[in-house]
Amino acid sequence: MANRSPKSDYGDAMMSYDTPKFDLSRLSDPSFSSLSNSRDQELMHHFCTLTVRSMATRPDVLHIWRTVIPQSCYENDFVLHGILALSAAHKAYLLSGNRQLYLNLSDHHFNIGSETFRSQLSDEDERKKNQKPLFLFGGVVIIHILTSTLRTHNSETEAIENLVRLARAIKGFRVIIFSCLSWSAMTDLAALDSGSRPFTSKELGEMELSIRNTNLPCDILDALGDLQAFQTKDTPPGPESPYEKATLGLRDIVKTLAACGVFSEAGIVLRWLYFLDAEILADIETLQPTALLLVAHFAVIVASMEKTVWYLNGWGEAIIRQVDQLLEEDSKERSMFAWAKQQMPHIIH
Repeated sequence: MANRSPKSDYGDAMMSYDTPKFDLSRLSDPSFSSLSNSRDQELMHHFCTLTVRSMATRPDVLHIWRTVIPQSCYENDFVLHGILALSAAHKAYLLSGNRQLYLNLSDHHFNIGSETFRSQLSDEDERKKNQKPLFLFGGVVIIHILTSTLRTHNSETEAIENLVRLARAIKGFRVIIFSCLSWSAMTDLAALDSGSRPFTSKELGEMELSIRNTNLPCDILDALGDLQAFQTKDTPPGPESPYEKATLGLRDIVKTLAACGVFSEAGIVLRWLYFLDAEILADIETLQPTALLLVAHFAVIVASMEKTVWYLNGWGEAIIRQVDQLLEEDSKERSMFAWAKQQMPHIIH
């Protein structure tokens, strides 16, 4: 069999994305379809009044959710199903007593929208013709994967697997969509992808930044410095390793969050997964200790966003819990992991 490039693998991941296992049997029940139809107006009202305000803090990103995405629904039914799926997931998050009902509604609309999305994504002409709606639904796919915590509580036996699934979907989404997205289309949507205006490492290094503008631990830059020193210990001088680059990427995320303050968006954090080296992603998938240590520090950053980004809820703690179970007690990584674990007071024991 011919060798496959990472780009091909990530593209396939986006085409075959899935979420952690849950019961879909009810979704084919005619009575459930009837229930879904009667709930559509409720979900649209909820999206327009509450969900849309929960999706962003920056005015330019909020404009996309409030105006650009609903306008796309006029001509693209699959985007409409996408926002109904998000609305239902948001209601499931808010209303724990009716969680299963709204999760079923979310999955119902997501599956309908996904059929058209996959079909158009696999056709080059359709991709070029429908750049914006495909880009917008791709964002729905990422958030749908993130809301898997509502279904599974992102238990410590699944958290790393879910993270790998998320990373591959993000990489696949950007590989496929950006291959056909024109500059004119990207102008309107760039804010949704990046989460902030792009800062260079040089710019971030020259800024007067305060971690106090964020929900991050005040000593996180010191902790990342310790992680970088740990990664480069006993390593001869030379080009930065993939792990060192990934840690520097985490430092840039922290500084970007500090620069954005209350206007921080989830995209700032999630973009790190796109730039993650394929070697590291493979190490995460095979639960290598060095990769788990890196992921634990990423999880601390994710956890800091949970108060303001509802669909990240539960991810940080679940990852830390699984890493805590996987690292051997007498390993050198275990001592480095102590800082990350201390940031999750619910699991200190």
